[in-house]
Amino acid sequence: IPVELHPFVMEEVVWTEWCYLLGLMLKMMELALLDSRVSHVIFVSGDALPVARMGDILADLAEDPRSRFCPDAEDGFAAETWSVISRQHAEFLVQNVKELRRCFVKTKCEEEDVLYWAMKTRGENVLDRCVMLTDWVQDSSAELGSSSTSSKGGGSSSSSTSSSSSSSSSSSSSSSSSSS
Repeated sequence: IPVELHPFVMEEVVWTEWCYLLGLMLKMMELALLDSRVSHVIFVSGDALPVARMGDILADLAEDPRSRFCPDAEDGFAAETWSVISRQHAEFLVQNVKELRRCFVKTKCEEEDVLYWAMKTRGENVLDRCVMLTDWVQDSSAELGSSSTSSKGGGSSSSSTSSSSSSSSSSSSSSSSSSS
């Protein structure tokens, strides 16, 4: 890890495995919220490439600051892992970790089952908008190159958006740019 990133490395080790990233995600949210300038926490796949400039993302969030989730078509209360969570929603999730854990003892994919469910159950006004693009070919007859807007990609990264700070860690990265 480059020396300039050392101040942003998360010291605590949090156990994870495929579809059991919730503990790490909540810990990264908790750490990001220590910076009062953080307006949103963004989770993307570790193998994701940006399709929008940070300035465009910040402008979109300034225009509509709601959290963004990519709901699963088969289940009205589950959503893809990769999401944009507003500060208000992140604070609620971090403050209610024990209650969320009590509601969800074991699920097939906890971060997909818990975060969106908590927002929808509370009646929160969130955007059903996918933040990652992928090409999931359902069968060999599907047209190559057709795309849907959901993702179940690899490792987890987090980005916290704010108006004037920049940081990153081995499991998470905070990115921001100044808004004018």
